[in-house]
Amino acid sequence: QGLPADEAQCDAWIAQGRSRVLLIGHEMLRWLGLVLGEHSTIMKKLGGVKAMASTHADISQQLARLMPNDFLVSTPSERAAHLARYLKAVSSRIDKCRSDPGRDTRWLAEVSAVEAPFWRWASQQRAALPDRFLEFRWMLEELRVAVFAQELKTPVPVSVKRLQRSWANLQE
Repeated sequence: QGLPADEAQCDAWIAQGRSRVLLIGHEMLRWLGLVLGEHSTIMKKLGGVKAMASTHADISQQLARLMPNDFLVSTPSERAAHLARYLKAVSSRIDKCRSDPGRDTRWLAEVSAVEAPFWRWASQQRAALPDRFLEFRWMLEELRVAVFAQELKTPVPVSVKRLQRSWANLQE
C-alpha cells in the first residue's frame, strides 16, 4: 500500500488504526500472559528433574533457545503463535519424565540425533541463518512436540526420519 500521499491520508490512516491498537494490545497481553504462565510452570517443575542431568540440561537449553532475553522481538510472529504450545510440551515432558525417566532418555536420544548436527552447524554461523534453515530450526520444535507431548498435536506431519531427510537436503 505504500506510504500516505499527504497529511490528510496520514491522518485518516491514524484514525483508522487507532481503534485496532487497543485490540492488538489486549491480544498481545493475553499471549504474553499465556507464554509467561507456561514458562513459570516449567520453572517450578524443572527442579523435579534435576537428578536426571541430561533431561534437565536439554530442557534448560531448549528454554534458552525459545525464550532468549529478546524473545518478544526475536521470535518470528508466525512462530510466536506456537510458543505457548512449545512450552506446554516442555511441561508435559517433565510430567511424563517423572513417571518414566527411561522413556524420556530414549526419546531424547532420538531428538538429539536430528538436533545435534543442526545446532553444531548453527553455532558456527556468523551471519543470520537463511530462511530454509530457520524453518528447519522451528521444525525441530515441532518434532519435540510430536515426540514428548503427542497430545498437543503439530500443525504439520513431523518425524525424526522426515527431519533427517530434510537436514540431508539442506546440506547439499
